[in-house]
Amino acid sequence: MVKKTKMLALSISFILAICSYAAAEWQVPDTGQNECYDFDNHKIIDCGNTGQDGSYKETTNQPSYTKLDSNGEVLPDDAETWAMVQDNVTGLIWEVKTDSNKSTTYTWDEADAYVKSLSLGESSAEWRLPTIKELAFIVNRGTANPSVNKTYFANTQSDFYWSSDDFVPQADSASNEAWVVKFNDGRVEYVTHDKSTSEHYVRAVRGDKLSVSRFIDNGDGTVTDVATKLMWKQTPESMAWKDVPAYCEELTFPEENGYSDWRAPNINELQSLADYSKNITINTNAFPDAAGKYYWSSTTRAEANENHHAWYMGAGGDIYRGDKGASKNVLPVRGPVDEIFNFGHAILGLKALAGLEENGPYLDMNGDQKTGLEDIIFVLRNIAGL
Repeated sequence: MVKKTKMLALSISFILAICSYAAAEWQVPDTGQNECYDFDNHKIIDCGNTGQDGSYKETTNQPSYTKLDSNGEVLPDDAETWAMVQDNVTGLIWEVKTDSNKSTTYTWDEADAYVKSLSLGESSAEWRLPTIKELAFIVNRGTANPSVNKTYFANTQSDFYWSSDDFVPQADSASNEAWVVKFNDGRVEYVTHDKSTSEHYVRAVRGDKLSVSRFIDNGDGTVTDVATKLMWKQTPESMAWKDVPAYCEELTFPEENGYSDWRAPNINELQSLADYSKNITINTNAFPDAAGKYYWSSTTRAEANENHHAWYMGAGGDIYRGDKGASKNVLPVRGPVDEIFNFGHAILGLKALAGLEENGPYLDMNGDQKTGLEDIIFVLRNIAGL
């Protein structure tokens, strides 16, 4: 019996060792919005416990940047000339536009050729077009025209910039459009942005791409994104924006022994859910009711006289502003959490894999949009600290 037990243990260890892969973790940068607004007259108010975006400066990853010279060497914040900017939250390094190229626009193919030919920093560094999330995450939602930290991202135009992400149409249609960010206010869209004819600005980036979300179903009405360590309430509720912060702040969920530190997600946290390789970018396995809905963020539109608008995201990944009096959905968030995996996840996953539960909990660690043995092994490896 002892010998069989040892053999079983060795077999499990062998399986865990060969069935391994990494799910890259990264931090969601804060929006840069530090102010809160009265709902009735839209004036700036003390954030206090309003539950708005500006209330969570101590618990979110505040934007942080470092100026670099053309060789990649660190410069002081007051340097008058610099060639690159490092985002200290995501680790990405960005090109800084110059007086000579700040006004140049490109078709998508021309933009792609431009970034690949860029020579800055280490000779081995490969510049690329940013993904739509990477590009949107340098938007500063506390300012406008341009909506970016001008201390570091000099010469930014208040207009559209290309991303590397194609728009994915429905199965029975075709598209040659790509996602863009407009830096007058930070909207994210694809409509009419034809890659072959539209001309937009470009800002090159280098570094590992931010990974897409990998969800683990906690079996209690919540899901956790393994990439960002943010925990989400799985089922949305519909309400006007004015009711969103209080609803999230007062929420205790699950009802028995539940969490009481929920908040309304800021627009960056909300966008972190999106997988732009899909037509419906919010994962409908992890969030079964996601399709066809619009989701409020806690982030207000910062432009003058526009504070009656807040930012929301559609299930397709587009980000626009909407009147705060309108009803949309909200997905409360908490975290980042310290503990993600436990044996309960593995047991729930095995039940789902064996078909013992008709709608078994969803684990997707390898991005194949389903629960499989490899996903369960990944969970076991993390529990074991391997």
